[in-house]
Amino acid sequence: MPESPGGLGMEKVDVLLRVNLDFPQIDGAENMTGYSTKMGVDEKDFVETYKEVCRLDWVCVKGIYAFAASRVLDDKILLRIDEYIFDFVEKLQSETGEVSVIDFGGGLGIDYLKGIRQFDVERYGKALKGLIKRHGFGDKEIIMELGTYLVGNAGYYTSEIIDIKEIKGKKHIIIAGGINHMGLPLEMRRQHPVALISRGKPKLYAAQPSVRAEIADISGPLCIVSDRLSWDVPIEKADIGDIVVYTQAGAYCYGEGLVNFLMHEHPFEIVFDSQVNMD
Repeated sequence: MPESPGGLGMEKVDVLLRVNLDFPQIDGAENMTGYSTKMGVDEKDFVETYKEVCRLDWVCVKGIYAFAASRVLDDKILLRIDEYIFDFVEKLQSETGEVSVIDFGGGLGIDYLKGIRQFDVERYGKALKGLIKRHGFGDKEIIMELGTYLVGNAGYYTSEIIDIKEIKGKKHIIIAGGINHMGLPLEMRRQHPVALISRGKPKLYAAQPSVRAEIADISGPLCIVSDRLSWDVPIEKADIGDIVVYTQAGAYCYGEGLVNFLMHEHPFEIVFDSQVNMD
């Protein structure tokens, strides 16, 4: 057992204890429950572990952290997870006493594939309010981590096409930044919506390659094959010097990028607020 930090003049630290639920895996971008992962304490061991941690004299256990999945697009599925968590908290309270904080983690998703599916926040909020009332949890602190949902659609990543090549019958568009600037295409195998802005730059030589109504990959400049941001994408028109624009790049993209890998330049970050005058 680690030594108490009391001798260092520290007060008790408020903590939440993370649980790895037995809830089945669901249709989310990343599941963190229902199977063996390193996340949290196994549900079958949680009550005893919770009791043991509560006995420590330098921590104050306020409740549980139950992040089950990320980027869920079906509000009914997320509500079923929440109900499972509330049922679990009731069982936990029957053996350990009052639980004052329930952290759901993330969950509310945005559609990176076609941008068509929308998480029904209003319907979810009304149902969650009813669920809280039914369980008598109105006095508890309920925490939801909504970063991706709030900012995911707000960001754009842009990069210049620096080369186009054809290898074994397939076109490859090379841009100035790749997974060193946007990590999620590699980490999550997720393709962001992409658009191209033509700049009409003159060719350097007559046979300079281009893309015209073809299927292509869009890759960065790193010397590894996995440095791809898009694959098998239909491209109507692309030329060297054009700008590639990835939308929905506001969450985890630069933050998960391998920014120092091979020591390429870091991307510039530009932030606009509602007060900016673009004239």
